Formats: sequence, structure tokens, C-alpha cells
Amino acid sequence: ASDNSGTFSNTNFDISSRPRTSATISWTPPDWGAIGSAGAGQLTPDISSIIQEIVNRDGYNLNSSIAIIIDGTGNRTAEAFDAFPDMAPNLCVQYYIPLPEFDCPAFDANIGDACDDGDNTTINDQLDANCNCAGTPTACTGIGDNDGDGICSDVNCADSDNNHTNQPD
Repeated sequence: ASDNSGTFSNTNFDISSRPRTSATISWTPPDWGAIGSAGAGQLTPDISSIIQEIVNRDGYNLNSSIAIIIDGTGNRTAEAFDAFPDMAPNLCVQYYIPLPEFDCPAFDANIGDACDDGDNTTINDQLDANCNCAGTPTACTGIGDNDGDGICSDVNCADSDNNHTNQPD
């Protein structure tokens, strides 16, 4: 139960003093008949409720560390990664990122997001509260600016030519 679990150390009570999640999983594995056993008998049950409780924490982020502590009675010996990396336990986590919920699903966008209202005589186009794309009128509103160069059609000799801009002298 930590936003970002610290590294394990040789300090007394380092493991037992760590905060635990309220979610727990019971696991009663069969006897491990041989050293190095690695099969169905060594697979834990689904621990997703524990992982979910951790990732739901307000302070958890994508770079946070998670520590999994397994305790119980009996004697089961698993290989340690630092001694036998190829034989060490492996944690597999599958997760799904939910699709975003948009205010304006037709645009896959939210109110206030930038958009293009198709009118090159407006600026700062964005989605309004009704999911309509609208911009702020400029001096060319009602006059037009076909090539989008900021010079209104009534004074731009080449307003239909996107390759030419008319600059005042």
C-alpha cells in the first residue's frame, strides 16, 4: 500500500513493517516436489485486486514501483533473480488503458480543444459548449481571405492564389 515502493534492504523489519493493501489473496500451493520446480503448482492465483488497489492510489504514477510480498507458513523455495535469473519467478501483468471519454465524441475531443472551423477569417478556433467549432472573427470576417495570408480579399490582388501573397509596400 505505497504510491512508490522503496527498494528492499537488509534493515531489520524492512519487509514486515511495510504498509499492506487491504486486498489479500489466499494461496495454498501444492508441495514442491523438487528444487527448481516451475509449473502449474507454482503459479499464484489472480492478484489483480492487489495491483488494482495500488495503481488506484492518488500518488501512484506510471514510473512508480510496486513490491509484492508473499508470506505464509511452510517451506517453498523459489530461485532468486540475483543468483539464477533464468530460473527466477516471473510476474506477468496485463493491463488495458480505457478509451478516453470525450465531451464531443464526434470530434474525439473536449470542449475548449483546438479545431478548424474551415473559415480562414477567424482565429483561435475551438470547440464550444455545444461541440461546435467556432473561431474569433478577424478584420476579414464578412470580407474573406481565400488564401489565408491575413490580407482581406478586398485589398488582396491575388487572394485566390495560395502560392502568392500580396504584401503592402
